[in-house]
Amino acid sequence: MRAVGASIEIDADIETVWSVLVEVDRYPEWNPFTVSVATTFELGSPVDMQVALRGRRNKRGEPRTMHQVEYVTSFDAERRRLSWGVNVGPAWFILADRWQQLTDLGDGRTRYQTSDEFTGVGVTFMLLLMRKHVERGFGDVARGLKAHCES
Repeated sequence: MRAVGASIEIDADIETVWSVLVEVDRYPEWNPFTVSVATTFELGSPVDMQVALRGRRNKRGEPRTMHQVEYVTSFDAERRRLSWGVNVGPAWFILADRWQQLTDLGDGRTRYQTSDEFTGVGVTFMLLLMRKHVERGFGDVARGLKAHCES
């Protein structure tokens, strides 16, 4: 298994951060990487997304987005953890599972962590092409969530 992720401490209580994280229709207000998301968070339901890969632009100079559909693999409101994933090709080629987790640090502070965990024979090639974009994107998500929750 290989993983790409990000982590950040947020000066906001866990309830505030969780409410922002699960209100996916408002992602365009703060999330520069996953600029559009639609899901019900029911186990197995689709997560329909538009992902903006920073540095890639269309002919009008706007950030180029990539349409992606993944599927909810977990949603645990009590543990403040959610995840979604997808098979790229056959399950043995690339399996990706992205989780997001909040931890209460006390004193109105929260740690946000996210990681995309990859398995399969195509992972090395995929990471050669996409690792820097995903790392940048996850860092942008963490910083955007922090800024939004602290404002």
